[in-house]
Amino acid sequence: MKSFHSLVCSGKYFLQRTKKQALYARYNQNITMMESSELGDLGKQYRDRFASKKEMKYHTDIRKKNSICLNSYCRDYAVEQLLSKEDCDYPKMICINNPYGFAPLTALLLFRTAETYRVEYEVESRGKAKGFYGETMAAKRHRVPIIGLYPGMNKVVVRLFDEKGDLYEERRMLVGTKAVPENVKNMIIDKQFSNPSAYPFIFITGGIDVPFAFDNHCDIRYYLDMNTSTYGVFPLKNGHLLWPEGSIGVPTYAHAHTPQVHEIDYMGRIYKTFLVEKGMHHFATELPNGNIITVSNSLDGHTEDVVIELDRESGKVLRTINMVELFGDHYRDQVDWAHVNSIEYFPNDNTLMLCLRNVHSVIKFNYDTLEIVWVLSIPEFWEGTKLLNHVLEPIGEVEWNYQAHAAYELEPVQGQPGEIHRVLVFDNHHAKRRPWPLEDKRFSHIHVYDINEKEHTVKMVEDIPVTKSYVRSNARYDVKSNHMFGMLGSLGRKMENVRGRVVEIDCETKKVINSCYISKDFFSGYEFKPDCRDFEEKIPYTPDYMTGFLNPLSLTEETMQSIEAPILHDGVEDMYITEDILYFKAQDHNVERFYFVGEELTYVKDYTDTYQTNEMHKERSFYCMIPLKVLEKGSYKLMVQYLGNVYRLEKGIEVL
Repeated sequence: MKSFHSLVCSGKYFLQRTKKQALYARYNQNITMMESSELGDLGKQYRDRFASKKEMKYHTDIRKKNSICLNSYCRDYAVEQLLSKEDCDYPKMICINNPYGFAPLTALLLFRTAETYRVEYEVESRGKAKGFYGETMAAKRHRVPIIGLYPGMNKVVVRLFDEKGDLYEERRMLVGTKAVPENVKNMIIDKQFSNPSAYPFIFITGGIDVPFAFDNHCDIRYYLDMNTSTYGVFPLKNGHLLWPEGSIGVPTYAHAHTPQVHEIDYMGRIYKTFLVEKGMHHFATELPNGNIITVSNSLDGHTEDVVIELDRESGKVLRTINMVELFGDHYRDQVDWAHVNSIEYFPNDNTLMLCLRNVHSVIKFNYDTLEIVWVLSIPEFWEGTKLLNHVLEPIGEVEWNYQAHAAYELEPVQGQPGEIHRVLVFDNHHAKRRPWPLEDKRFSHIHVYDINEKEHTVKMVEDIPVTKSYVRSNARYDVKSNHMFGMLGSLGRKMENVRGRVVEIDCETKKVINSCYISKDFFSGYEFKPDCRDFEEKIPYTPDYMTGFLNPLSLTEETMQSIEAPILHDGVEDMYITEDILYFKAQDHNVERFYFVGEELTYVKDYTDTYQTNEMHKERSFYCMIPLKVLEKGSYKLMVQYLGNVYRLEKGIEVL
């Protein structure tokens, strides 16, 4: 029998549900409302249509999981099937909440019209914030991505425009979303956004639980329900994001960076999964050919010290640039000696600009030849090295950067000579990793420089002091308003329940005109401005939706078959198989070797080529990935070397 409390709770839920249904019946005539789970169930029947032909055939008692990319394909195909049903013959519509399962404050509106129409929508605002607008291309089959919803009930206006641009019809509807989790709901505190802002919506990512966006009223208008890495998601030029999956890692000498990265859009659709052997971190951008430039690890005793180019189609690493090739080994005296944290590519002269925290430098160099164009850094820091000749000469008084993040080139100022480049850098103004005397440690700074590449000089344009942010962080500049945004991601532990801050500064008066505090650390912030036209088309299917390279298993001559090993009950916390990859979860470096023991052959994955040097990372647990495709047919027992001792696991696998 149910308790009185459970009856009361279920009664409240029933009343809320029936009230919601009554509102829908009143306002949403001819609109069928569908929940995310319903679309997920519809999509399951299409798994075999899209599943990779490379998928292994095996029997196992290990839990199996679909690739999330495969799940997206199946859901997207189900959307296309729904769009062909009578329920989508206008004025009938289908509205799906959180259609792809990762973006709870989104919806997808489906309908077909006899004539061609362009569609606009508006999520009406609450209070003083701006409404969120989106539009689609002219079509007869309409997939309208609705982004910018509030938690709870939303009033949405949908407008249809004919080929002449005239308004054909306007419809008003209600779209309900679930309440946001407490960790997201309470993310923004001390809200002081009272002045008009250059960014109506701001996107915060990394460090925190989930990426999210808020409006000028400091209301949450978007979030991604996913586990990201410390660095969050990376915006791409095609309107998509790169999502490094935070629960997965490659054991290194320090931070375990993720080897599994997904290309995703703001609706939560997964396009492709990239497998990166030595992990990726901090930043990613694109070359004109679509290939991805990102940061990885040499693992030659060092981490966070190489830049790699990933083929957008195959996922293969086409090029690796180790920072020692640029900087030499003068400062290569730490595991994380360089710490690359931002990248920008310039197609006009085929150069890269990198920001390197642990050598207090921003460097620009030719991508093909590695010829250094300039180094923005403290001249005295490079005295006695070959790099000193490349350090820019200061004109007048110049404030330098210390453990900086996020170097960007700004748009040229009107009338500015072509050889002058205006560069924005967030100076954390901290020197813990690479000690250097600092006169004033109270503030971080947003720096703007004019760099004359012809004369090899640097001149200070702006030095804006902001609240001290010890690590992470970035700055963004809006030309039209002359406003600077400080995305201050790591304020330390001086204020209770406050870890970050967003400030908007009028560059003319140098005054903060808008501000809010964030309850948790974050990595970076940007204007939130998704273009809904990028998400109205169906996902282009590729059979190689998981692509790239991971180090394979090796055959070993160790005779594991005869070992009477005890069972390990707790050290391996979880296991599952996706496609032809085994994922197992354990504490950093506790599993030293992972064995697949057959009747005749034994395969091993060896993790002893690195070891943990940083106490901060020793307690972290994460999933490691083992590709299984080299296993010959047969049955295999699973065994591990765990903290120096050999154990067997209560699981096995038979390759068919």
